[in-house]
Amino acid sequence: MLPQEKMRWIGQTTYEKYQQRGFPEGCLNQVVLCGIKLEQLPKNFSIQQSRLYECRIRGMVLKQLDLSGCVITDCIFDSLQIESLKAAGAWIHGTVFSGDRFGRFDLSDTRINYSCIQDCETRFLHLDRAILNSVYFYRIRYQSVTGQETVNMRLSGATGDEIENYKQCVRAAIF
Repeated sequence: MLPQEKMRWIGQTTYEKYQQRGFPEGCLNQVVLCGIKLEQLPKNFSIQQSRLYECRIRGMVLKQLDLSGCVITDCIFDSLQIESLKAAGAWIHGTVFSGDRFGRFDLSDTRINYSCIQDCETRFLHLDRAILNSVYFYRIRYQSVTGQETVNMRLSGATGDEIENYKQCVRAAIF
C-alpha cells in the first residue's frame, strides 16, 4: 500500500462525480476516502489498497464488494445486502457493522481492533488467521464459520482472566 501522503484524497464531491460516470474501473483504488457517504456502487465492485476514514456505507444491495487490503477506520457499514463481502488482509479499526446481510463475509487474514458486528446475518463467516482485538459480536446469525482453529483473540490491557472471559464470549457468539 502506498504511504498515505502519496495517496489522492477523495471527498463526497469527487465520489459523486465518479458515481455519475458509472465508477470507472480502479477509480477508488489506492486513494483515501474521507467522510464519504457511500450509498451507491456497481453490483460488483472492488476498492483495493485504499484507506477509508469515517465513511458511512449504507443501504446498498450488491453482488460483490471487495475491500481486500484496505485500511478501514471509524466507518459504519449499515443495512447492506451483499452476496459476497471480502475484506481479506484488511485492517479494520473502530468500525461498526450493523443490520447487514451477507452471503459470504470473508475476514481472513484481517486485523480488527475495537470494532463491533451486531444484528447481522451471514451464511458463511470466514475468520481464518484473523486477529480480533476487542471486537464484539452481538446477535449474529450465521450458518457456517471457518477459522476457529486459527483466529487470534486479544483484549488490550486486560488481565489473563479478562482475556479468557472475552474469548469465551466471542466463541459463544460465533462458534
